[in-house]
Amino acid sequence: MTGPTGPEFADAVSMVSISDLVRGDSPRLDGEDEEHIQRLAETDEPLPPILVHWPSMLVIDGMHRLRAAQLRGQRAIGVRFLDCGPNEIFVEKVRANVAHGLPLSLADRKAAAERVLTTHSHWSDRMIAGVTGLAHKTVGRIRRDLAEHLPEATSRVGRDGYARPLGRGGRERAAEIVRRDPDASLRTVARAAGVSVGTVHAVRREVNVHNAETSPVPPGSVRDGEPVVGLVRRAEEPPAHVHSIAVPDVPDVQWASMMRRLRADPSLRFTEAGRAVLQLFGSHSIAGGGWRRLSDSVPPYWAPSLADRAHELALAWQQFAAHLDEVAKGSGERLPGQRRHEPPAP
Repeated sequence: MTGPTGPEFADAVSMVSISDLVRGDSPRLDGEDEEHIQRLAETDEPLPPILVHWPSMLVIDGMHRLRAAQLRGQRAIGVRFLDCGPNEIFVEKVRANVAHGLPLSLADRKAAAERVLTTHSHWSDRMIAGVTGLAHKTVGRIRRDLAEHLPEATSRVGRDGYARPLGRGGRERAAEIVRRDPDASLRTVARAAGVSVGTVHAVRREVNVHNAETSPVPPGSVRDGEPVVGLVRRAEEPPAHVHSIAVPDVPDVQWASMMRRLRADPSLRFTEAGRAVLQLFGSHSIAGGGWRRLSDSVPPYWAPSLADRAHELALAWQQFAAHLDEVAKGSGERLPGQRRHEPPAP
């Protein structure tokens, strides 16, 4: 039999003699399910192709189908080939059995996680959880139980393929980069420091807090006993995870009324910059529930990239708000009876 060639051969199906295939160890602690094999053998439908390692011919996924084909008296079976390293064979077995077919039991998946940890201890808990179908906290507990048998690691590879240092080393590098280049994007700092974008977002806020506490308050920044507001004050708030952002609950009716007054203001309506402000606030004024509905509609494979961009835009909005605060303090103008964040009285 001639072997497959090219990187795309895993998508092609070849008919292979059953006698050429090699049975490997299974992630199922109790072996194959005989009743499931019998049910497959009794169906009239063609059996889906199995997954086989090339060039060892070791069966990665599909032992139930292979056994059923033998019971049917077949001499050959459809095969998709996969070329991977020896340590990846068991990983691919687990990944395939978790994704489809007869489900692995909880005991099977925990045992699989233990074995994957022995060969891939440099993988993060979430990475291994994604392969074994376990919660990342469960993988973490298994890792702690096996700690004395696992090699020490200074970094771990996440699901995005990036290696990130363990401990606070990465956070310290990120803080140094942020202090040196405050305008660097979150993604740029994350890549340079070897940490996640979320970590950089939290570190940047911590750096802003430290700068606010150690920098003297410039003259005129405190008026009528009010605290300094804007970017510095917002940096003092605790970092928020992307799923727990607190969106101010401004009633839709109140905001709609404010927008009507803004659009009626000639100083905004009849200038290019003013119209840009109206468009900006009109297109981004969505209530908290609206943001949640939008985020739920994003495909999971786009979520990391869009989350990174949202963090960067959020920082830009904070800077914009800080500048507006400075403008408001400098002018001291406010319509009669108008409070902060309240539309002008009709």
